[in-house]
Amino acid sequence: MGTVRAEVKLRNAIDQASVSGGVLNPVLHVYEAEALIDIGAVRTAILVEVGEHLGLRIRSQEIAKYI
Repeated sequence: MGTVRAEVKLRNAIDQASVSGGVLNPVLHVYEAEALIDIGAVRTAILVEVGEHLGLRIRSQEIAKYI
């Protein structure tokens, strides 16, 4: 197991589908940053602030700790 840093661009998938369907103007919530990728992870975690920026709804919350 290891970690990698990579430049990522996150988008709100629901917004993207709405734009493709012509329901929403093509202004998407996008967040670009350098991310720490854990190649052995089975879940994805993002900061609350990133989720808010993307306009995401919270489905569940857990405290994550990187060791």
